[in-house]
Amino acid sequence: KAESKMLDIYDPQSGRKEYAMWNFCNNHDNWRMQSMTGPQQMRTCLAVITFWPGVPLHYAGDEQGFNTPGSALDGWAREELGVSLAWRAVRTTPEGNPADGDSFDMTNPQYRYVQRLNALRKAYFGNFGSEECDVVDTPADPVAQVLIFTRGCSAADRVIVVANFNSSSSLPVGFDTVWPQGTTLVDALAEKNATELHVGVGGRIDVTLPPVSAMVLVRGSVKALPPAVVSVEPAHGRLVQLPTAGQRLTLRLRFDRPMNASLAARALVDGKAGAFACASVACDELEARVVQSSLKDGIHSIEVPLGQGADGLAMLAPFRSSFTIAAQASIVAE
Repeated sequence: KAESKMLDIYDPQSGRKEYAMWNFCNNHDNWRMQSMTGPQQMRTCLAVITFWPGVPLHYAGDEQGFNTPGSALDGWAREELGVSLAWRAVRTTPEGNPADGDSFDMTNPQYRYVQRLNALRKAYFGNFGSEECDVVDTPADPVAQVLIFTRGCSAADRVIVVANFNSSSSLPVGFDTVWPQGTTLVDALAEKNATELHVGVGGRIDVTLPPVSAMVLVRGSVKALPPAVVSVEPAHGRLVQLPTAGQRLTLRLRFDRPMNASLAARALVDGKAGAFACASVACDELEARVVQSSLKDGIHSIEVPLGQGADGLAMLAPFRSSFTIAAQASIVAE
């Protein structure tokens, strides 16, 4: 409380108090959290900083699941700044090192998780237009090793974040909420099979959290979020052998929902439109079959501008992926 009185959070432009501190899980002066603990600890941290007051700051590479040990102080950091075969020598998973390759895969599961967090933050906190947005409510009786807080820019859009930091044990958690008995709460973090809870007598919620996990509870159903690309073919950064004469290379984009059919005509291959078409009636997948004569050795790109889903929602950001074609594999192509 003493420290909070020392902070000047008044914004003369908006005429209100706004907490704009940067919050982060990692930075280049320290080892990445996930290299010392694991990916689930990192995901839990990201969920907390997304909904805590302030600005969530992501250390480049965290959205790709980079987990190389070390920091900038000992020469093992900033993997995202350049492709290097050196990362291949530092195996951090059974498959190798996530940093061994192109460093911006927009279909990477960790990227899609951060993308969903950002979309949820925007959907529930909007434009942060009031001081109420920075008000955090916590239970009167804290639970050991569990963080619980409620935050929202309006009574209708409050969220409850519950995070279990115990690394080995599931923990039963009970706390009071602002919602009346019978209210349905849903975990907005889950894309599928979301946990559903029902508020009990006196606004009470009881739930058991798995080790190192977080839930973001919202009232009723989760708000509609922007459409997103979930997979691309060839996979991002993939080295593809040049097709033989007369053959075609198939390119595919798959979305998380049906899209407006007009998007097919605007999707790009190497900066040019017209190659893609809807591969299904729902247009949740686009396909292009590129003739061998139009392909050359080198890096090729697949891009999707800001398009709309069939539900009218626009994508959160444009999509871009790349792959390399080579007549034969070589150290230069890699």
